[in-house]
Amino acid sequence: MKMKLCVLEINSMYALANENSSITVKENSLYLEGFQAYIVLDWVTDRSRLCKTIIVYTGNPNDRIHVCSINFLSPKREDYGQTIENLFKQYKIDKAKPKTLANNDVIMVTELISFPTSLSTLRLIDGDYESHKEKLYININLKKFGCGGRGILTLNEPSDAQKDKFYQLFDIHPSVPFNFAIIELGKIIQISLYFLGMIVETKCDDGLLCDETLTAIRRFYTTMSSYDTEIDSNLCSPALIKEIIRQIVDLKFKLHVLGYQSTKDPFQFPNSFERQIIAFKKNNNLKMSGEKSAELNESTIIKINEIYKIVLLHPNINIKV
Repeated sequence: MKMKLCVLEINSMYALANENSSITVKENSLYLEGFQAYIVLDWVTDRSRLCKTIIVYTGNPNDRIHVCSINFLSPKREDYGQTIENLFKQYKIDKAKPKTLANNDVIMVTELISFPTSLSTLRLIDGDYESHKEKLYININLKKFGCGGRGILTLNEPSDAQKDKFYQLFDIHPSVPFNFAIIELGKIIQISLYFLGMIVETKCDDGLLCDETLTAIRRFYTTMSSYDTEIDSNLCSPALIKEIIRQIVDLKFKLHVLGYQSTKDPFQFPNSFERQIIAFKKNNNLKMSGEKSAELNESTIIKINEIYKIVLLHPNINIKV
C-alpha cells in the first residue's frame, strides 16, 4: 500500500507517525491550489474518526488548502494498524475518491453534491484546519455548556455576553483568560470522569467535550449522581459538572486525611493522585488491574468513606490503612 497521502489534520498525522514506524510525515506545510476544505462538525466530536474534514476539488486557483503529506512506507496494509484501516473504510463510506497530484501525491476528494445533507459542514475559507482547531473546540464546548446560542456552530469569536454567561454559570473568575478556562474546564471534567471509571477512551484528555465525554457524563449521572433533574436537554448543566468535579476533590481530601498525602492538584498532576489511590488500594487489598488500577470504583469509594468516618469519630486514632 505504498503511497503519499495529503491530509488537512497535520497534528493528528504527527501523532500517528509517532505510534507507527511505517508512517512518516514527508511535508508538513504544503499549499495546494484548486481545492476547498470543509469541517464536518459531526465528525469533530467523534474520536473514532481520524480525519474531521472533507476536501473538494474546484480547479479554481483562488481556492487553497494547507495540508501535510504522509508517506506510507510498507507495502503491507496490515502494518498500519486499525486506525489507518478505519480511515480508508471511512473514505469508502464517504465516497471520497483519490486524485493524483503533479508530484504523484494522492489527495482524497469528495463531491459536495453527493455528500449526506444530514451532516453539517463548515467551509474553511483559508483552507487551514489546524489554525482554526482551537477556536472550533472552544465554540463546541461553549455550545455544550449551554452558552453558545441555538444557531449553527461557527468559527467566530464568542460574544462578550456568551463569555460572561460561561463565567457566571461555572463560577470562574473573569480574570482567567476565556480560551484557557473553557478548554481547561473540559480537561478537568475528563480527568474526573477518568478517575471515576466513566471514560473508556484513554486519549480523551484534550478538553474537547467529545461524544465519549458526553457519554461518560451520562454514565456518571445514571450510576453515581445525586442530581435529581432530567438532563436530556442539559447534559453539561453546571450543577452536574460541579458534582463530578466535587467527587474527586472530596475523595482527594479524604485520602489526605487518611495519610495518603500529596500537596499537588489532582487535575494538574493526575499521576500524583494515581499514586495515592493505588497506595490506598494496596493497603486495603482492593482489586487492581492494569490501566484501571487507579480507578475510584464503587468498592474503593465505599472503603475510603468507611475509614474516613472512623477517623472522624475517633480523631486521636493513628491510622493509615
